[in-house]
Amino acid sequence: MPSIQKPVTTTPYPSGSWTYVDAVSTGHVNGESLKAKFKLKIIVVGAGIGGLSAAIALAKDGHEIEVLEDAPKLAEIGAGIQIPPNSARILQSWGLEDRLQLKSVRPTSLYWRRWQDGRVIGYTRYRPDFEKWYGSSYYVAHRAHLHEILHERAVELGVKVRLGKRVKGYSLVQASLELQEETLMADLIIAADGIKSLARRMLNSSAPSTLRQHNMAAYRACVPIESLKGNLDISNTIDLESINLWLGDSAHVKSYGIVGGQKWNIVANVPEVREVEDWDASEVTSVARMQSFFKGWDPTLEKILDSVTDTRLWPVQDIECARKWVSPSKKLVLLGDAAHAMIPFMSIGAAMAVEDASALSQALRLVESPDRIDHAVDVYEQVRRHRTEAMHEASYRHAYTIHLPDGPLQRARDAQMEDEVAGVHFVRSPNQWSDPTTQLWAYGYDAAAAIRDAWYEEVASSHGL
Repeated sequence: MPSIQKPVTTTPYPSGSWTYVDAVSTGHVNGESLKAKFKLKIIVVGAGIGGLSAAIALAKDGHEIEVLEDAPKLAEIGAGIQIPPNSARILQSWGLEDRLQLKSVRPTSLYWRRWQDGRVIGYTRYRPDFEKWYGSSYYVAHRAHLHEILHERAVELGVKVRLGKRVKGYSLVQASLELQEETLMADLIIAADGIKSLARRMLNSSAPSTLRQHNMAAYRACVPIESLKGNLDISNTIDLESINLWLGDSAHVKSYGIVGGQKWNIVANVPEVREVEDWDASEVTSVARMQSFFKGWDPTLEKILDSVTDTRLWPVQDIECARKWVSPSKKLVLLGDAAHAMIPFMSIGAAMAVEDASALSQALRLVESPDRIDHAVDVYEQVRRHRTEAMHEASYRHAYTIHLPDGPLQRARDAQMEDEVAGVHFVRSPNQWSDPTTQLWAYGYDAAAAIRDAWYEEVASSHGL
């Protein structure tokens, strides 16, 4: 018999050839427990998607979790959010599959459309392909609904959420933080305090503290989907069960159903060089500005935008990925947008925060005793920095591809997507949501497995193996 043994780590190269092994996984890896070996008191700062994800992952492992939120009430802002398989699988493992399906939509496909006439120039098939290859559907939902089911699950697991608690400062030498009225101590503090993170600024004092502007802004709106179905010029032209993306020079519109298929989410990205404080907050003016920008685009898109009565303008911003995620004491760690807020052109920023939560909980499960937390958070930082920095770059490059003006590059881009539109075999695409290599890297990624791989590699190295 051959002496070749089954590898215990994921493939160190992009490959879908090993998924048959994953398909029969028992949920345990090398006999490991799915619970932590000891109980920690952990404070999570921020009750957004990242903070609540961390609370769920760590509470499931048996830790005592307290979440501090600055806002006086929980109310996630924004509209549509995309939940790709790499994060949806994690949410399902937390017991959220039924609630996710109830509150979201599973689009059939994604259509790239030419700005001028709506002609399909790119195509990604989600169903049934993603369920088959990545173990989960691709979901879209209202951000508030995802936030709601995360909060419900956290409370079910015994997480204590305290509202109206603003953090004034963090200790870099012990696990403590300052509130207005008290000092809190813990075994570990997770700063999931968002794009304007105080903890990130303290850990990276020499890094730029300002948010990066990209001279872009996004109008966000929702309309009743029945109003679109009732307009035959719209419902007979585009697939309302799918995501539709119109692409033009320096602008695009992405739209899809949310709220269980009751609402149609619209995100219209446009050039915007004005400072945020100079924006006109008038709803009527904002709607008119949005509609006027897309005059002369595909008539079907114009009809969709004509149905909008209320919109808000949001800046498209990101940060330079934090170089330091962990304090010198190893008692304070960054998570989510606090560490890696990115521009939204891979539609995967929230999924990165969910991955962070899964990764950190896995790292702590590998530790034998509390005095080795330092090792766990170092591995977490190493693995997650590499992943999120690469996704930052993917988002930036996709932004360039999506916003090309008409010309030689645009024609070359469209030509390379002809096979995916025609439904014939292809091995590469400028559409990173379809490109086989990028798709596998983005959606086939297992955050917990990546932590285990790095851990065992370090163990082997330390033993000279």
